[in-house]
Parts: sequence; structure tokens; C-alpha cells
Amino acid sequence: MKYIFPFAILVFVLTHFFSCSFVNDDAPVPAYLDLKDPTITYPISGKETHNIVDAWVFQDGQILGVFPLPAKVPFLANKSSVEMKIVAGIRINGMVNSPFEYPFYSDITTIVDFKPGQVTSVPLAFESSIKAIIPINENFEESHNFSIDLDKNLDSKIEIDPTTASLGSKSGVVNLSSSASFVEVASSRDILKSELTGGNTFVEFDYKGEGEIAVGVAKIQDGFFKTVPVLFVPGKPGWNRIYVDLTSTLQPKDFDSYRILLSFRKPSFSLTSKINIDNFKHLRL
Repeated sequence: MKYIFPFAILVFVLTHFFSCSFVNDDAPVPAYLDLKDPTITYPISGKETHNIVDAWVFQDGQILGVFPLPAKVPFLANKSSVEMKIVAGIRINGMVNSPFEYPFYSDITTIVDFKPGQVTSVPLAFESSIKAIIPINENFEESHNFSIDLDKNLDSKIEIDPTTASLGSKSGVVNLSSSASFVEVASSRDILKSELTGGNTFVEFDYKGEGEIAVGVAKIQDGFFKTVPVLFVPGKPGWNRIYVDLTSTLQPKDFDSYRILLSFRKPSFSLTSKINIDNFKHLRL
């Protein structure tokens, strides 16, 4: 997968089209794709939350551009129908300047009739890729996966919150206070080095609240834990979904196994705060 953002291609196509349209009444008239309201579905759980913000659009195998959603995508053709492929685009680690073709969502491929001026709506009903392996899929509806206490404070842990959820009826919650201003836990699922095949490795989850979340891995070598933070995520007042890239962190394979690491820190200006997380997935190819 490439981190490129081919606005140059898009700008050239649109500039060429609009400049020609003002000086040449015989300029070709494009057709349009109407792209909006993406959804993501998993085979067992059904519809899930997502943060798909872009559509990477390919016409007959050639990229048209990357379009922030919702979008009306112009295209030209010298034949009656074309093949359009649409790839779900996310922002790695929540960074605006890091657009990415997300490999854990399947592409949408469809044949579209080319009729100048016609607008064709293509439903953005993405599905989980059949290639995706999901070692951790945690919805916090009952007990949960993050039960390994690394901070050695009995007052600090992830609990189940029955009052709010981004999906389902419950979520995980960390209550932070002066006696538990820092919480650090790891997943109970221990993933062996031999399970990694060298492809992309991500975690994605929903979160909200006041404080900071650190996402990373706890590498285990000869029985010893080494915590490796990857991304620090500031809390938000409303639910947000983030995609965290662990690929380069795990590529060295300098461990026997690893666990997913989560840390939570209270803001210094607050006496108490809480952070909720939900719909947590660890995925790899």
C-alpha cells in the first residue's frame, strides 16, 4: 500500500477539463460518480464503526485521484462502459497529511455506463477484507481482553461501562483520579512472532473522553516485557475512530511474542477524568 496522495493527477485532470470547457464549446462532457455515506460490514458482527474519509478511484486500472467524501467524481471515456474500482481511504494515526488505502477493507469494483452528464450513484458498502486476520476483536460487552496489569496499581484498570457505547450497548472505561492518574494494561492475547507474515499490522478503535491514550506493543523476549509506545492520542469529547499503524514497530521481530499495549493518563488540570474505548480491533495481513 502506498502513502501517496496523487492530487497532482486530480488537479491536472480537473484543470484540463475546466480550462477546455471555457474556450471550446465542443469539449467533451464528463459523466460523474456520486460517492457518499460509506459503511463497513464484518461477516459475523455485521455493520461496524469506521472513519473512512476518502475514496481512491481507479478507472480501468488507472487512478483518477483521491476524493474526500462525499464526492462527485468526473470521468471521461471513449467507450460505452468502464470499470471503476473504489478503495476506502483512511488517515494513518489520525494525521491529516497521511492518507492511505486501507488494506483491511475490501475494494468495490463496478461497471459504470458512460453517458455524458449522467450522475451514477455507487453505494460505498465496504466489507472486511477476506485476507484480514483479526487476533483481537473486542467490543467490551462482557469481560474484555485487556486484563494484564502493567502499572501494578490495583486501583487502575479498564472496566465495563453500561451507560455509553459507540456500537452495541457497552464500552470500556478508565476512570482516572489522583490515586490512579496513569493506567497501563496489555492484552491477554499473546501473539507469537511466528504468526506475523510481514504484511500490514494495525489496531483501530473508537475512543472519547478527557486525557491521553498511548497505543503500542509490549514485546516479550525471554520472559521479559519491553513496552514500546507507538502513538499518543489526545481524548475527544465525542466518539472518534483512529487507525494506528504497527507495521514498522513489529517488522524487526525482536521478540518471542507480543501483546497490544494501552496506556491512559489524566490531564494535569483535572482532579478526575475518564476515557471510553470501544470496538477495538487488532488486524494483520
